[in-house]
Amino acid sequence: MDTFGDAPDGGGGLVAQPSTNNEYRTKTARIGPRKLRAAASMRNVFVLDDDAAEAEAIRTLLGGQKFLCTAYTDPKQCLDDLRTRMCDILLCDLIMPEMDGMEVLTQAREIRPGLPVIMVTGHGNVAAAVTAVKKGASHFIEKPFDGQVLLDAISDALSDADREWSEVAVELSKMEKVILKHIIQGHGNKHIAFMIGRSVRTVEDHRSHLMKKLGVDNVVDLVKRCIAMKLV
Repeated sequence: MDTFGDAPDGGGGLVAQPSTNNEYRTKTARIGPRKLRAAASMRNVFVLDDDAAEAEAIRTLLGGQKFLCTAYTDPKQCLDDLRTRMCDILLCDLIMPEMDGMEVLTQAREIRPGLPVIMVTGHGNVAAAVTAVKKGASHFIEKPFDGQVLLDAISDALSDADREWSEVAVELSKMEKVILKHIIQGHGNKHIAFMIGRSVRTVEDHRSHLMKKLGVDNVVDLVKRCIAMKLV
C-alpha cells in the first residue's frame, strides 16, 4: 500500500492538469479566493486514487493551498485511518481495482456521517453522478480537470459542511456548551466538575455526548472542529 504524508507548505497557488501520459503539469497561478485560504486552515484532506502519481499530484496541489493532505492508493488503509484520524473531506476516485469508489463512499459515510466526499473519475457518466449524489457525495468531478475546479469544489463542500455542523452546535444543550468551553480552555474532567458543581461522571457523560454530536473522538480534533465552526 502507498500512503503519502502531509504536504509541506507551498508557495503560490497551483493549477494542475493531467497530461496524456497520466502525469500532472503544474504551473504557478494566482492564489484562489480568500474563502479557500480560510477554508484550508487546519483542514485535513484524504485523497484516494489507485494511481499513485495522480494521488500525489493532487496532494501537492492541495498542500500548496495550505491543506493538510494525505494521499492513499489503498482503499482499506484510507477507511481504517478514517476511524482513527481527523478528516474534513475525502477525495475519492470512482474506478479502483481493490474496491469500487461507490463502496468507499458508502463505508466512509457510515464511519463519518456528514463527511464531505468528492468523487473524481475519468469514466464519468450521468448515471454514476446521480448514484454518487444519492449516496451522499458532495460533488462529482470528471478528469481531466483544471486544478481550480477541484479547489472550488472543496471550498464549496467545506462551507456546506460547516453550516451543517453549526446547526449541530446550536443543538448542544446549555450544559454541553459550558463543558465545551472548559474543554477548549484545557481543563480536565475533575477541574470542570469542580467548577460547575457536578460529578465527574456527569461531566464525562456530557463530554461524550457533545463529542459525538460534533463528530470527533479526541480533544485535538474537537478543537479543530470548533475553530472551523468559529465556536472559538
